[in-house]
Amino acid sequence: MLIITIKVNILLETFKKYLQLNYDRSKRQSKARHLPYTKNRTTTEGNGQTAYIKPQNYEISKTRKYKKDISRRENMEYHADRDSYIYRNGRELTVTNERRSKTASGYVSVKTYYRSPDCTGCPYKTECIKGNNCKTPMEKRNKVLMVSKTMSQKRAEDLERITSE
Repeated sequence: MLIITIKVNILLETFKKYLQLNYDRSKRQSKARHLPYTKNRTTTEGNGQTAYIKPQNYEISKTRKYKKDISRRENMEYHADRDSYIYRNGRELTVTNERRSKTASGYVSVKTYYRSPDCTGCPYKTECIKGNNCKTPMEKRNKVLMVSKTMSQKRAEDLERITSE
């Protein structure tokens, strides 16, 4: 996917240079995970183009199962002033740390980790905490949420752009 993205960027630069054509709109699909998706978005914005990239979760986000899944970030209440999420039982997920990772192409992504201080006694614990292959027993586990704020913002912008036109 990265090779295709690079070739499309080279092609657009060639059009701009030799044909004096300037494409202000670009329609791309990101079939890979979210890092190439955000890289595609930042590349098109850097070229002065408007991206029409359908988010990877677009089709599944319209299903009833997705909308009722309490473990998803999209179904939690976000408080920007405290930078925290409130999930179904009224408990708060607060920021614990941020992690930066760099891809082979040089793109740097920042993920924010949110964690619940204590999930003991929560009646929604089995619905909220996913992953059955963990060595830690369910009774000792707490909810952890990873969020890339850049990706979330770009995904919301693309969703608005796709559904508005």
